[in-house]
Amino acid sequence: MKKILIGLFVVMFLSASMIASAALREGPIASFPTSSAAGTTWIATNGATSADCATGGGSFQVICTYNGTTWVPPALVNCFDGTATPADCGASLTGSVIISAAATAVVVNTTGVTASSQIFIQEDSSLGSKLSVTCNTTISRTYAVTARTATTSFTITASAAPSANPACLHYWVVN
Repeated sequence: MKKILIGLFVVMFLSASMIASAALREGPIASFPTSSAAGTTWIATNGATSADCATGGGSFQVICTYNGTTWVPPALVNCFDGTATPADCGASLTGSVIISAAATAVVVNTTGVTASSQIFIQEDSSLGSKLSVTCNTTISRTYAVTARTATTSFTITASAAPSANPACLHYWVVN
């Protein structure tokens, strides 16, 4: 029973790409393939830190996913960038950004995006204190991803520019 509960706990926290993987492998970082299909997941057994998928030499176990170019840790950090474009979000797969007043787009820099990522966007006018702005409260705009460069960035475009105050948005990238 204890093993079943531990197994269920682990499955609950695995990313969608891990669940979809045919085989989950583990080993030292040096044993990772130099290239693989994007979304392939391994467990590093010797991460130098809790987010190390490149160096090794430590004792951390780290879930690492190949993004098409390099091995990256899960992007559990929630980006929040209340500055103008581009929003610098590191490898974050989730976050909060703004489209400035009178603008219609924001570029979100994140190495976590792939060519086949699903990107979800939602406007949330309650994010003002998190983003250190006064969010626009007219939320009748629609949003679309209009460009992406794998492992670099994606662009969110609004159907109309927010007036007076920026539009505050959440994004969520699913690989």
